[in-house]
Formats: sequence, structure tokens, C-alpha cells
Amino acid sequence: MSRRWWWIGTAVIVTAAVGVGLWLMLGRKHSGDDCATAREMIAVTRDHRTQVDTQANAGIQPGQDEYEKWAGHLNDLAARIEDPKLAPHAHRMADLARQSVALNPAILAELSASPPALGPAAAKYAELNKQFVAEQRELAQDCPG
Repeated sequence: MSRRWWWIGTAVIVTAAVGVGLWLMLGRKHSGDDCATAREMIAVTRDHRTQVDTQANAGIQPGQDEYEKWAGHLNDLAARIEDPKLAPHAHRMADLARQSVALNPAILAELSASPPALGPAAAKYAELNKQFVAEQRELAQDCPG
């Protein structure tokens, strides 16, 4: 009877090892997909900033729709991330982008006032940007690339 228990014990251990191996393999694949999406969020933001800087240097004011498109794209990407370590940062990053974009008209109004001044909208924007950069930094640390 001890030989029978040995075989049963071995079968249980092998089954558990295979199960854990599959779980780890599938978990890493999923996390890799999420990291690719997180890196895409960072790249989309970098490209957006480059585009805005280029337009500003050419004397062109980017339209609100361009900012909204960027924030919407970040939101769509964040929705694809399911990893419990990455998702909160991605979702906060997308939400902060949305909040920042919503402030654009108020900031433009502050700057077009006489005399032009940075007011409460610009101060709120600066705080949102600080938080946005912190969330982006977390994603970059968790998903270097």
C-alpha cells in the first residue's frame, strides 16, 4: 500500500507542478501584453508632446480635438490593461489626461485676459501634470523598454 501512495503522491505533485507552470506562463504572457500596452501609452504621450511642441514652435495652437483624441486614446489603452499592478497607474494616467484636457479652455481664457495671467486653471493643470508624470514613471519602472 505504501507503493500505491507513493504513486498517488507523485501524480499529485506532477499535476500541481504542471498547473503552476501553466499559470506562470500564461500570467507572464498576459503581463507582457499589458506591459506592451503600458509602453504604448508612454509612446503615445511622448509623440503627442512632440507634436504639440512642433506646432507651438510654428506658431500654431493645437485644437482641443487633438488633445481630446490623445486623452481618448490613452483611455482606450488603459482599458486594455488588466494586470493588477499596472492597471491602477494606467487608469489614473488616462483620467489625469482627461482632466488636464478639460482645463485647456480655462487656461486659454486666463492667458487671453488683459493682462494675461496664469490663474487657478493653470495651477490645477500643473498639479495634474505632476501626478500624470508620477503615474507614467510608475508604468515605465514596471515595464521598462
